[in-house]
Amino acid sequence: MEPLLFSKKELCIIYHFPCYDGVYGAINSFLYYKNFTNDKYYITFKPLRNIYNIFSAVDKKYDKIISLDLGLKDEDINFLTNENNNDISIIIFDHHISWYDKYINQFKKIINNRKKTKIFYDEKNIKSACGLSFEYFKQKALSKKDIDKSKVEKIFNEKYKLINDYIEDSDTGNFKINNIHEFKSGLSENYSLQYTDLTYHTYKKINNFIEINLSYLSKIGEKSLKKIKKQAKNILKQNYIYIVELKGGYKFLMCITEKKYVRNYACPILAKISKKRGYLPIGAFVYYYGKGLYKFSMRRSDETVDLSKIACIYGGGGHKGAAAFTMDYDGIDNLILRTINIYKDIDNTNI
Repeated sequence: MEPLLFSKKELCIIYHFPCYDGVYGAINSFLYYKNFTNDKYYITFKPLRNIYNIFSAVDKKYDKIISLDLGLKDEDINFLTNENNNDISIIIFDHHISWYDKYINQFKKIINNRKKTKIFYDEKNIKSACGLSFEYFKQKALSKKDIDKSKVEKIFNEKYKLINDYIEDSDTGNFKINNIHEFKSGLSENYSLQYTDLTYHTYKKINNFIEINLSYLSKIGEKSLKKIKKQAKNILKQNYIYIVELKGGYKFLMCITEKKYVRNYACPILAKISKKRGYLPIGAFVYYYGKGLYKFSMRRSDETVDLSKIACIYGGGGHKGAAAFTMDYDGIDNLILRTINIYKDIDNTNI
């Protein structure tokens, strides 16, 4: 008698790394396929640093691919329209506006032609990859017949949802949740993303991520936040500040520095001072990115501007509240109008 062969399907989870949104979106996917599917999957994690480069990471034929917090390029559209890939099930969770505006019409056709392709996207920039994937996989689990709902609630519980909400609020640049800056600072301090490549994590280790105590993180984050805010102000004082003008008449303040780790705190300060001086409420950090290119990273102090639209002008992208593009040094130099002295404003401006 022939022995019975039990085959497992192969799942590839591709996610933006190192980024809280991509990491937790990948965890959401993992939790569902680990606990609530009849099919058994071999799960491969593929962390990507380049947010516009999804299917180049596909090194073999998978049964299912999940993409989290990653945009699309022409090569990715070619992958999706290739008939040889029609049997691959693909789910995309993202909120990067630049690729969406460019490819939405093509994507509508792809979704109509490929029944195995799903895309979850929020044009309003309220939801991010982790938030979209959390909601999708929890509801997908609850909709299964004969499911133990208590098991779903145990895994996708309110505490874990709150973690996703905090990460989403930070990643979209909205910063509306109370203590959001303390939370993010505490998360960076104690759960450094350089160690969260999920490829090397066991199921137990991933569950430890979910057991984060939010109040504890916020508490330890207070001290860390005070330190980094002080560093941000000192860096602004130690470097030249420039008035720049981008295509479309966008004028605001910019700083060139290699201290990119404080940009989430220094740029909003620049943005507030920029608005006070009669320019747009935008602050930018410029730092060397590699291969002769500099990254022009922008943050805003209010919701009157959409930074993703500005970044798209120069081939970049991102979110309404946080976006960037790359350019060579001469290109950056051509954006500068003049330097400006804001030394006295720095101490009187907070985020």
